[in-house]
Amino acid sequence: MDKIELIEFEEFKNQFIVKAVQDEQRIGHAVYHVFEDTLYLTWIETDEAYQGQGVGSSIMDFVATKACDTGLKLAVIVVDEFTLMDFYLKWYAKRVKATPEAMPQVEKKFESMIKHGESPSLLLTPQDLAY
Repeated sequence: MDKIELIEFEEFKNQFIVKAVQDEQRIGHAVYHVFEDTLYLTWIETDEAYQGQGVGSSIMDFVATKACDTGLKLAVIVVDEFTLMDFYLKWYAKRVKATPEAMPQVEKKFESMIKHGESPSLLLTPQDLAY
């Protein structure tokens, strides 16, 4: 896979878009906004042809690093429990460089960060994001 370029720009006041671009073609994007001490990731999407190739993880790393570097919490608004426990758990395990032996503890920590409600969400502190 060719190099992915991540481009961030402000669409509206305090609402940002991060685009993943390869060969001048958008292959994924995320939308987030900042309110008080939290960066809210409200949408992330990878074009179907590029799913499973690290595009979404690259976007997540970009957004998580942005939150961590600025001392913000990261709130991820999730569409459903499957996506939460599949994509986001795998991303988090990679982010913290979890070994197979550590996965039970990582899963327990991850589950403690989930906020259940109308839409499940994930709330990570800068300490959760550091690696």
